[in-house]
Amino acid sequence: MLPSSFWGVVFFVVLVAPGLVLDHLRHRHHARVGESPFRELARVVLTSLVCSGVAFVALAALDEVLPDSVVAGPRAAVGLDAEFARSNFWQLLVGLVLFVSISTGLAVGWYWRSRPADPPLIPKPAWEKVFRSDNPTEQAPVLRIRLQSGTIVLGTLAEYTKAYELDDRELVLAAPLWIGNDDESLQAVDVAWQRLVVAGTDIETILVQYPLA
Repeated sequence: MLPSSFWGVVFFVVLVAPGLVLDHLRHRHHARVGESPFRELARVVLTSLVCSGVAFVALAALDEVLPDSVVAGPRAAVGLDAEFARSNFWQLLVGLVLFVSISTGLAVGWYWRSRPADPPLIPKPAWEKVFRSDNPTEQAPVLRIRLQSGTIVLGTLAEYTKAYELDDRELVLAAPLWIGNDDESLQAVDVAWQRLVVAGTDIETILVQYPLA
């Protein structure tokens, strides 16, 4: 059940923030695998409950030691109403920021404590990494594409879609273009044809030749 009031939304976001932060950081080193929404939600909620619980206890202790501080502690938030929120806005804001800082700080510390030694994964489609990130020059590479039908297409990369899903990807090759059934039978396409669009689902393999630096 989603919160309906403004403060309900604020507290909901504050409470789930640690779990979302930790889940995001973990996926920097681990590829996302298919799992049910319930399992993913349960992991986020459990992490948020632990981190938020510790932050709540820390603020409650601060509220006991310094009852008249500039921070509105958990005792003040329990009976929160519109009049109290207006007259103690800054104290509530400071308490909220401190609560979020402690809970998300615990989540980040949890991540750094348990993070693997492997370098972070870069969430990029393979095409973007090969065509741009690994390209030693700023010039477009030459692609040799074998289609599912066995046809080979050769041309200079002009453009490509950067979608993650292969079904949504397309390649655009620029002239000069060659088409054939194998390397020996490649024939140049008439220069009147300047572009060739290839659907990602039709591609079997791609060979990439980077221009000389």
